[in-house]
Amino acid sequence: MPERLRLTSDWVPLRELHPIAFAGGLPSRLFGVEGSSFPALDGYPQGDGSQHVNFIDAGGLVHELYRSPDPAAQWINNNLTDFAGGETLGGPAFSLIDGYSQDDGSQHVNYVAVGGSGHVHQLYRSPDAQWVDSDLTALSAGTPALGGGLDGYSQDDNSQHVNFIDADGHVHELYLSPEPGAQWTSGPTGCCPTGTACCRRGRSAARGTPA
Repeated sequence: MPERLRLTSDWVPLRELHPIAFAGGLPSRLFGVEGSSFPALDGYPQGDGSQHVNFIDAGGLVHELYRSPDPAAQWINNNLTDFAGGETLGGPAFSLIDGYSQDDGSQHVNYVAVGGSGHVHQLYRSPDAQWVDSDLTALSAGTPALGGGLDGYSQDDNSQHVNFIDADGHVHELYLSPEPGAQWTSGPTGCCPTGTACCRRGRSAARGTPA
């Protein structure tokens, strides 16, 4: 096994990528070939001490690298798209991913293919259940996430909030209240700090400084 892996332009010690390397994952595909942009990558812990690292492979499939809290446990690679029968994305270069856990132990992995329909999907798993795939954009009759940027979180009341940027640079929120039988809703929350075009002008403009 090599001691270092190539990440587009820089060499990084393999020990810094051990979840991928020791899970029998897809390190070469995960970090792409030289000159390509970084694919989507996100992770979160759970209250039981388990670890979850999510990424989209070169074939557009969402994976989870998982390690249980058992000190002797090994990393394993789960194909969440396959488990949930979810939508296959066109590839990682224009995809976004974000995940979080709730107090009840449920897992939520949100993803979107910016180069495709722009629909925000959620891979969801409640404790002791199977993964399912939900199209949040369709459920909420929302706007496609074609502007880049995806982030989500849960609040103490177990409400869910998934934020994204549309093609015009407007920030939207997909929201699910904790009330039984509640449905996902969608609405704009505003624009990027430097105006509607800022999200197309690069990360520095998104922070409020000239691109």
